[in-house]
Amino acid sequence: MKKKLNGETRHFVSVKLYKNDLDEIMEIMGTISTNIQISDHEFDYDSIEELEERRGQYINDLELTIDSPLFSVTCAGEAKLMRGRERETLAPYLQIQSILKSRIRPFFALIFNPFVGVVIFLSVLASLKYIAPIVLGRLLPTIAIVLLYVTILLTLVLFFGSHRLGGFSRVILLHKHQEQSFWKRNRDTIIVSIFVGIVVAVVTWAITYFTAK
Repeated sequence: MKKKLNGETRHFVSVKLYKNDLDEIMEIMGTISTNIQISDHEFDYDSIEELEERRGQYINDLELTIDSPLFSVTCAGEAKLMRGRERETLAPYLQIQSILKSRIRPFFALIFNPFVGVVIFLSVLASLKYIAPIVLGRLLPTIAIVLLYVTILLTLVLFFGSHRLGGFSRVILLHKHQEQSFWKRNRDTIIVSIFVGIVVAVVTWAITYFTAK
């Protein structure tokens, strides 16, 4: 007697995959079946090289599928990993799941960490109540402050909405070290460092200001 397994589906947002990640994913899928279909919303391809020739090195829509047993990895906006009920798909599913989780872009992994989210929320509330009236009140009229906060709110809504819809996910058909631009190779790390620096500076200023009173 064997326990019956259920199929599984996982979604990952703001994932960046490089060619070496794609090679590893396809190698793992190859342990299930060598018949891996490569496609996007418009074409089926015989190889990743043919996809690159048609779409270039920066891909926003890619699906790797095995029909039997059912298994697929989709990167179209968000990344989606799906498997059927067959037992032989479980180990590859867990391996690829680990790859996709590790490739969530660092900035978004930080921003959407529950602890960081609470800190950001409380910081915004504190700035609305204490910091903005002190700092901005001396420089801008009330209507300008209101418009500024409305603009910030709309920007955050668009940012979080785009994140949830997978707007920051991408497949890059290059090995990471092959990207020529230092900014492109290290953009997420730089943004995280700047963000952390700003948060630390604001918190330090607020603590200094209120403890000095």
